[in-house]
Amino acid sequence: MASSPPLPRVCVTGGGGSTASWLVKLLLSRGYAVNATVRDPRDPKNACLEQLDGARENLRVFKADMLDYGAVTPALAGCEGVFHIATPVPEQEMVDPEASVHPSPGPAYICDVTIYVTPIVSSLRCPCIARNTKIEGGWRRQRPSQQIVPWPSGCGGEEIWLIKEMMDPTVKGTMNVLKACSAMNVEKLILVSSAASICFNPDWPEDKVKDESCWSDKEFCKENKSWYSLAKTEAEEIALEYGDKNGLHVITFCPGLVFGPLLQHVVLNTSSKVLLYMIKGCNPNSSAICSISFLLSVTLLFLAFITRVTIFWEVHGGPDTMNNKFWPIVDVRDVAGALLLLYNKAGPHERYICSLDQMDLKELLEIMKSMYPSYSYADKMVDVDYKGALTSDKLKNLGWKPRKLEDTLADSVESYEKAGLLHVSDGEPCRLPFFYRMPPLVE
Repeated sequence: MASSPPLPRVCVTGGGGSTASWLVKLLLSRGYAVNATVRDPRDPKNACLEQLDGARENLRVFKADMLDYGAVTPALAGCEGVFHIATPVPEQEMVDPEASVHPSPGPAYICDVTIYVTPIVSSLRCPCIARNTKIEGGWRRQRPSQQIVPWPSGCGGEEIWLIKEMMDPTVKGTMNVLKACSAMNVEKLILVSSAASICFNPDWPEDKVKDESCWSDKEFCKENKSWYSLAKTEAEEIALEYGDKNGLHVITFCPGLVFGPLLQHVVLNTSSKVLLYMIKGCNPNSSAICSISFLLSVTLLFLAFITRVTIFWEVHGGPDTMNNKFWPIVDVRDVAGALLLLYNKAGPHERYICSLDQMDLKELLEIMKSMYPSYSYADKMVDVDYKGALTSDKLKNLGWKPRKLEDTLADSVESYEKAGLLHVSDGEPCRLPFFYRMPPLVE
């Protein structure tokens, strides 16, 4: 009896990320040969790849930055298909040694700070740039001429970061992967986009559930500085257009907020940080530190007014205010399963939403409290008028069968506990990834 032919070789970009690593694990378990790209093979977060079952025989790891076409192309050699997942998601810091907003050399970091300036007594809370020194939680005095500089009027620091560190890798990186697919005779590309490329459409009827025909309005994204949504929307449009013109089988995939257990315990994906923040963001230790910090800053400001000495002081606070809108939620393992399902069953030039449960954060908070009542939860939220829902019926009709939300939450919390991520350290700041923050409430 003839044996079955071996499964094809495929490439997974951003292989060390949360979603990508679960996909690599699934592919190896099904007998696929996998090329995985990572920025730095020595990064501890990528160590989990080599430990996966089947990795020794069927996994090759390539060092590749998506902006470097010459590095991307070899990783696609011999591959039938590509899962393009590599893309940055907004975090807290900016690392851009070429930033031109300040002449001093060295890496630059985004910091959310309060600057107090005298003798003209005023305070300014804004994103700023910190040079050479990455500012962690707590208090730190800085020399403004060298370390902390407010961003130019009308231009937030995160805006600069998102354009330089996210827009280019997302859009230009996708274009490099598309061209490399053509050069290496790859047959099929699945681009992992985001629900963010669907949700930001003010013209969509409020009472109508969003499906794959809904696209985020790019001008609306620009006006509201939703750079992540803009980048994902542009990259997705480019991929579908390129595939149509060049005969490449392109499928785009739009998952929501991705929770689930960790494969790499040294790093959390941004979506998981939202859940982790809800669980421990308002711990008594960090809240106390924030209160003490506020009182100390008032005292310093008063002293500065009397002594006429200019003071620049950096404050990290919390808890942050969450946006209580509808979030589409999905398990990272179900995302990996959906990607493999699409690879084998979906036709070209198709788009799929991937989300099991859709609820606002207050609903999610109540579920978490019922499951784990002993945690001190963050509950500072702002309600929004418009809560649009998404449908994943198209993906379900293809055979996708996601697990229950409660199972995802239970496995997530168990994973965080094993990784020591739920341990509360004295003075630990309450911070939510700024992509999910609302402006501070005026009490």
